[in-house]
Amino acid sequence: MRPGYDTDQVDALVEDVFDAVRAGAQAPVIAEARFRGTGGLRRGYDERSVDEYLDALAEAVGQQATPEPGTEHRHLDDDRPGDDAPA
Repeated sequence: MRPGYDTDQVDALVEDVFDAVRAGAQAPVIAEARFRGTGGLRRGYDERSVDEYLDALAEAVGQQATPEPGTEHRHLDDDRPGDDAPA
């Protein structure tokens, strides 16, 4: 398996955004989202694909895309250990 963003965290953010839109409420700030990395020990979403999707989603709900376009792993939480970090 290859490293990627934690699928549960990505799915939760997207669902929160959809729920907010359906309720006519303010969506979470997508550009500020950070996800744990999987470290390759379990399946994760491809970082680049998620970053591109979240940029499009942010624009669709009237938010700014994530800063630093073209930078890889823009939503990776470097402060939180992934599954490959020692406990």
